[in-house]
Amino acid sequence: MVSEAVKTAELLATENISARVINIATIKPLDEEIILSAARDCKRIVTVEEHSIIGGGFVKAIRTLRRKYRNAGEVLT
Repeated sequence: MVSEAVKTAELLATENISARVINIATIKPLDEEIILSAARDCKRIVTVEEHSIIGGGFVKAIRTLRRKYRNAGEVLT
């Protein structure tokens, strides 16, 4: 999935859309700072996963943002 995400980021770049690909190999322990940094810098979070969406990376990313910011939208504005 990482190679597909990189290809997508390169395609987006041809449209002047900046994207960052972060390969988070494990969610335990989760590198929360990289998620927070990406949210601050990019203003958006998209997760791509090859497993069950229940309890996956997206859920962990949102929980990280909500713990740091009362409303996850605060960091994205």
